[in-house]
Amino acid sequence: MSIAAIAVSLTLASTSVAGPGYYVGDGDYLDTVGWSVQFYDTYSRDKLASTVRLTAAELKKNTGVDIAYTSTINKTSAQCPGYTSTGRHRIVIRLEPSNTRSYTYACTLGDLRTSASVHMSGVNWTNKLRAGTHTAYRENVISHELGHAVGLGHPTPCNLTGTDPLMCGDYWGGYSTPSTAMKYTPYDIAGLKKLVTNRP
Repeated sequence: MSIAAIAVSLTLASTSVAGPGYYVGDGDYLDTVGWSVQFYDTYSRDKLASTVRLTAAELKKNTGVDIAYTSTINKTSAQCPGYTSTGRHRIVIRLEPSNTRSYTYACTLGDLRTSASVHMSGVNWTNKLRAGTHTAYRENVISHELGHAVGLGHPTPCNLTGTDPLMCGDYWGGYSTPSTAMKYTPYDIAGLKKLVTNRP
């Protein structure tokens, strides 16, 4: 069971920007218009809401961008769910009972990150094999996928001093204690701040 994700970026042109512990697309930036986090269905909302709310607050705190948790249901199957009626960028989260791997379609147009579709593994969400670490795993994987949604990739290398970045790929990164697990490490925060300074 891993935190790994597939981040598919639909871009016109992009080169990479990387720092110790983070990776972003050159020019990919967080727009000041803000984001609206929504759910595909009530099942996803009922299972994920509390952790998604905390992660949205963490993203807002570390970027200064209004990344708002909502309880809105949006049954779109689009990989790129686009904008809300008020022009906010949209992230739609879906918990899929038979899915064995969490992943995110993160969409950009030119230099602008536009929207994202987050698909959470229901198999891993309900797996009890991690015993006492399972709550931390669930918190970490949501923050990992929402990190992809706003523009972070898997950093290379991940074996760094201190706590490994939450955005590391095929192994356990981030904090391992429940209720701190969804928090981004200093490495991840540096990447989030880069997404802010990338604004034209």
